[in-house]
Amino acid sequence: MIQNTDILYAQKLRHLRLSKNIKQEAIFKQIGFESQQAYSNLENGKTHFTDDILNKIAKVFGIDVSEFTKPVDHVMLNHSPNAYIQSNHNNNDFIEKMVHSYESCIKAKDELIEMLKKEIEMLKKA
Repeated sequence: MIQNTDILYAQKLRHLRLSKNIKQEAIFKQIGFESQQAYSNLENGKTHFTDDILNKIAKVFGIDVSEFTKPVDHVMLNHSPNAYIQSNHNNNDFIEKMVHSYESCIKAKDELIEMLKKEIEMLKKA
């Protein structure tokens, strides 16, 4: 099952590969994929990032797994000179869900504040 972290890892993997000017053809076997298409699915967020895949990515790029899995800065990814910017459906869905969730939280907070104000007014009158 694809998770939100898979989409973020996919973006980070693409950015990492492109920042080092490496083509997919040169890397997919090193990470353990049978075909370039299978690797492409990984970079497009269509494949789940298992611990094994994360370890292989870290080894291929000479980094620690924790460095690869640390939170991703979307602004950095979208403004780096070598970054491949793709506004794919999965990423847009994720962003829309996050915005909706944020808006719902703001609405709930505002409703709670109003309720508390009314309670304070009732207590002042009592």
